[in-house]
Amino acid sequence: MATVYQLAKERSPDGRVRWMRTERPKPGGRWFLDYFDATGRRMREATTATTKAEASSLLRKRESDAARAEALGIANPAGLRMTIAEFLDDVFMPDVRVTLREGTVRSYETFADRIKARFGNRPLRQFTRADVLDYRAEKLRGQKTHRGKLCGKRPAPGTVNREIAFLRAVLYEAFDRELIDRNPAARLKQLPEENTRTRVMSEAEEVKIRALGPEYLNHVLDIATLAGLRRGEILALRRDHVSLDRDLILVSAKSKSHKFREVPITPDLMPTMKRLCEDRVIGKGGANPYLFPDPETGGPMHERKLESAFSRAVERALIRDLHFHDMRRTFSSRLADLGVSLQTIAALLGHGATYVTERYAHLQPETLREAVAKLSKVGRFMADGPTLRTAQA
Repeated sequence: MATVYQLAKERSPDGRVRWMRTERPKPGGRWFLDYFDATGRRMREATTATTKAEASSLLRKRESDAARAEALGIANPAGLRMTIAEFLDDVFMPDVRVTLREGTVRSYETFADRIKARFGNRPLRQFTRADVLDYRAEKLRGQKTHRGKLCGKRPAPGTVNREIAFLRAVLYEAFDRELIDRNPAARLKQLPEENTRTRVMSEAEEVKIRALGPEYLNHVLDIATLAGLRRGEILALRRDHVSLDRDLILVSAKSKSHKFREVPITPDLMPTMKRLCEDRVIGKGGANPYLFPDPETGGPMHERKLESAFSRAVERALIRDLHFHDMRRTFSSRLADLGVSLQTIAALLGHGATYVTERYAHLQPETLREAVAKLSKVGRFMADGPTLRTAQA
């Protein structure tokens, strides 16, 4: 039978103290509920009620939710009253913060704030596919001022896809917890993205950037162009991640690919790695273990500082349309020009599939011309004499 109660300390004959239900309610004390949900499970719930009347009112609401959930065939009655904001704050984001890497968590927190600003008070079960489509359309149109003018640039389709993918993941988690009976964002086609960027850094541009940037930027460029590590992977490197005796950089599984990998240290890169491992920055907490440290925080250098230094050097060198992530493409393209296979490049970059690597391993026009020139030699032989097959025979 459903009931409300309070707990009080009682001492047993052997001297042990236990919390037991009391028949003498204490004014202002905490009240608890005891009832059965729609599936027949016994539920004991602590409340914020301070009077028996408040607790009894909550109990009637829970029983009403259980009856309604049973009539609708809903396994979890909490889904009847939980809003999107409550689910994000109390369920989804706490789990994300302990299971995903820091960079992903920061992106998810931004997405969560935007979702709550738009749909925070909407009950989970009232969220529809039309809401998802309308939200995506709003994002594509861009943010506007109160006068109707566009505020800043419209987001790229890829940016919108990432936010809708986050929303879909949130709703799938609610579905798995039986708070909703379907995911309104399921099987929604992604917007077509433009992923054909082929910009790489030339050797002449590299010389200019190195001459105009700070010393640590040269070390970062060494690792980026000779090992192919991502920006976040470079800044997260610690001394115990570098095995000088084995000539290896050990990339943590906390990287974007969520996979541990070993990247060889080339002879050209070895002097840089030795110097970084020998230099120790002393901060507030003692010696900093990171190769690119922040002496103030004791952690790694912030990504914004590196991006700012790279952008200033590029600007001073009068170079256009060059981003730091293009260093990954530079590394892979140089390997492809040397005839390294896509499978090998994919392993070095930490890609799970070679179709991703194809966007990075862009062959230079000179390499393509050399390949065509080899075919032209065969063409001249065929024009001057018998066919190639006959000649080989």
